[in-house]
Amino acid sequence: MDSRLPTLPPELEQYIFELAARRYRSSIPAFLRVAQRVHHDVWLQRMLYESLLVDIVRNRPTPNECRPAASDFFASRVRHLCVTSSIREHDCLLALLSSCKDAPITSLALFVPFPNPDFLPYIPPTLTRPTVDVQYLFGGPLKLNLAHPALARITHLDIIQPAYDTWGFWSGLAQMPALTHLAFRDKYLPHVVASVLAQCGGLQAVGVVWSGGKSGKGEDVHRVADWERGVLGEGDFWSRADELILRKTTGQAKASQCWVQGFS
Repeated sequence: MDSRLPTLPPELEQYIFELAARRYRSSIPAFLRVAQRVHHDVWLQRMLYESLLVDIVRNRPTPNECRPAASDFFASRVRHLCVTSSIREHDCLLALLSSCKDAPITSLALFVPFPNPDFLPYIPPTLTRPTVDVQYLFGGPLKLNLAHPALARITHLDIIQPAYDTWGFWSGLAQMPALTHLAFRDKYLPHVVASVLAQCGGLQAVGVVWSGGKSGKGEDVHRVADWERGVLGEGDFWSRADELILRKTTGQAKASQCWVQGFS
């Protein structure tokens, strides 16, 4: 009788580990310790850094304290990046974005006060879902340019702290060719919303997102948690909006319904 343990083809074994890692992401560090081959980049290690949440809970981190690893390390791994308000130094954030500039990032959340136009060259061309104070990304509200090439592929735009309830200020939204979903965070602009519905024919969803309370450290834990759920495929406010639209179009919800359940 053969007492050896049965073995699986490497391709099947890798598939099983990847399936488990995507379903139970918090267990990836434990999976990596199973065997050396599991720790290999082609298997699970790359998945550990696909979604990167940068949160340094101290008052003034120096650029060297939060400077990431070599850019080629991130370029081959990071797909989703979130920077919380704990990153307050301009040089620190610039170093982080510079290290990720070649990564095929699709989801970028900058919950930082007053993003700087210096960040624009580091916005990845693959970006489709940003959450950002887009006005200050261009140096201030009066310099906003929604027709900028860096925004050309954006499909889901989540605008933090929107200013000016006038269509003249936001008319560039109609020049974003890929835009299908638009959200204004924590501020309702009734005139802009009405104009968006009339002028942006490609939009499928327009909403106002109320983020909820903030922690004692000033970080909006609700919106960060929602971002994490979205990139992990567990459902964020975009998916909840799409579900509501589907229920309305199939008659499972009233046509007048426009509210979806908020943050948990």
